[in-house]
Amino acid sequence: MELVSMPAFWADKLLASCFLGGLIYMGSRLRKDFRWWLIVGSFLAFLSLFGIIRLTLLAVFYQGLFADLTITQIFYALLNGLRFDISATATLSGVWMLCFLVPAANKTYYKIIAWLVTGLWTVALWASAGDMIYFSFVKRHTGSELWLAIYDVDLLVSLVRSHYVWLIILLITLSILMMWGISKLINICYHEPKCARWNYGVCALLAAVCLFFAFRGHFGFRFRPLTVVDAYENGNIMQGNLALNGVFSMYKSLSKRYAPLPDAVPVEEALARTRQLLASNQERFVSNEYPLLRQRVEFNAKGKQYNLVVLLLESWQYRYTDSLAGTHYGATPYLDELINNSLVFDNFYASGQRSINGAGTVMTGVAQLAGLPYFSLGLEAYHFTGLGQLLKQKGYDTVFAQPSEWNSAKVGMVAELAGFDEIYGRERMTSQLDYVSPGFISDYDALQFLADKIKGRRRPFAAFFFSAATHPPFGKIHNDFARFPWDEEDKGYLNALNYMDWSIGQFVRRLKEQGQYNNTVFVVLADHTLGWGESGDVHARFHIPLFIHAPGLLTSGRIDMLGSQADILPTIIDLLNVDLSYAAMGNSLLDRSAARFAFSSQDGRILEWLRPGGTLEYVGNKRIDNEEPEELPVGEERNLLALNRAVYELLKEDHWAPQE
Repeated sequence: MELVSMPAFWADKLLASCFLGGLIYMGSRLRKDFRWWLIVGSFLAFLSLFGIIRLTLLAVFYQGLFADLTITQIFYALLNGLRFDISATATLSGVWMLCFLVPAANKTYYKIIAWLVTGLWTVALWASAGDMIYFSFVKRHTGSELWLAIYDVDLLVSLVRSHYVWLIILLITLSILMMWGISKLINICYHEPKCARWNYGVCALLAAVCLFFAFRGHFGFRFRPLTVVDAYENGNIMQGNLALNGVFSMYKSLSKRYAPLPDAVPVEEALARTRQLLASNQERFVSNEYPLLRQRVEFNAKGKQYNLVVLLLESWQYRYTDSLAGTHYGATPYLDELINNSLVFDNFYASGQRSINGAGTVMTGVAQLAGLPYFSLGLEAYHFTGLGQLLKQKGYDTVFAQPSEWNSAKVGMVAELAGFDEIYGRERMTSQLDYVSPGFISDYDALQFLADKIKGRRRPFAAFFFSAATHPPFGKIHNDFARFPWDEEDKGYLNALNYMDWSIGQFVRRLKEQGQYNNTVFVVLADHTLGWGESGDVHARFHIPLFIHAPGLLTSGRIDMLGSQADILPTIIDLLNVDLSYAAMGNSLLDRSAARFAFSSQDGRILEWLRPGGTLEYVGNKRIDNEEPEELPVGEERNLLALNRAVYELLKEDHWAPQE
């Protein structure tokens, strides 16, 4: 909590009183002037829109997300949400609202200004509708992924055409009605200025001051302007999501692509703590210039040079996989067979909530940090020890494939950055299966294409596949896979999961036929959780499946060891006996001497820290989780901020990894 002096406190109260007094003065002077009511009506139109959206979110997602909130918490979230609504309104249309106070002598002027304000209201309407759709899938508001959408306009257009035509028609109708209605209103209400011109000038000055504080979201000059992280000041993620305004989140993300750096831990302490977290009896740090660069000196899986297949599965959910959760959906028979003969990690977590987070962390060992943009937004300018780069140095052919366009969501770019030489998307693939999904070819076709590409290789190969079948909204599939009724969302997911499972089974069968199965290591994990029915609990928001299937190399079984996607790169290095130096934010899952932790984040703004003794959540330097971990070691809170600070500083100073 920000501490303030008593003079500053009373100064803020005085400013708030002046704000209210200014509104009362303007209302008394202009109460009979339609210009005043245009401003009031415009402001109320924006606030009503945002309020209706918020109440709709509360009603639609109450059972799945907000049921644990008390009445007091809900009331405070709705009240707190007004700050974001007022700030968004002032930012979008405040300047144009001021133009209403110009005492012009013809109605055309006011029509033009009214159309501009109404046009901005329409933009807010469309943006709110898009944010609502996004929220329905991932249970949070739109953030920096808005930048990724710019690169996938064709995919977005296809999704809208196939699933949301009715919504587009409704939005267009509402937009036209608003434009027509405001024009009619001005025709009816227009009159010549009734007050002295100096009154309009005084009112315009007062309105400008009021809009300034509305934009900032605070009274007084001691506060910084309102930001997205302020929604979570009470320490409850779902309460913050309810308070936050989707339009506010969008334009804040567009204006600043990353969260500020938490700087509570000094650099030297951060480096020391991080080296302790990454230290192992089986590895050694190899460079003073690159303090976190490591080299493995002892391996936990020894044998011949194995091929590698990494299957990063879109929104693959632990609870819908029978062999993992002990359920009986029957949607994953092929995966269940593999899992029962694999090494399974039941306590494994995603580094973020978007595909670019999962792919980026798995391929480079770096999760999204506070203080830096992520891949596609600027992080690619730094140097990494990528998975493809390391394996190429050990004589591997490196291949990446996905059923969407090669660089959809910028995942292809990350693969290229990580050192993969061959990168394929649907542009190079032929559709053989009856499958309809906007922007994607079927997983089956893409996996068969990959099997063709790695067939007959003379050198060992490392293949990375990113699936798409379980990406909502789900594509229409052949009736053979529509085993579940489509009357509920999860049934649509189960059909898509069943189809993806079969596609993986056919891919494994191909590798057996090609004589490549017995000398291949399969690393299978999700990119992030599905998002449905997940509470504000850290475990629910980030817990994902992982298993490693390595015939003849690893013993099958279940392990409760804590891990995250940042551990995948070190684990593959351990599995494939890669004796090269590397840098990553995690440790090998096969190394019993290494520390166990998981670092996750929501766009870098909310940092999550999981340790065997409990969890922590931070926004900036402020801890926001309400639960008190019972068994966390002393000083554990500083380890989370230390890891973020150390990796941030090394990347910024070009001391993370040497240039290839």
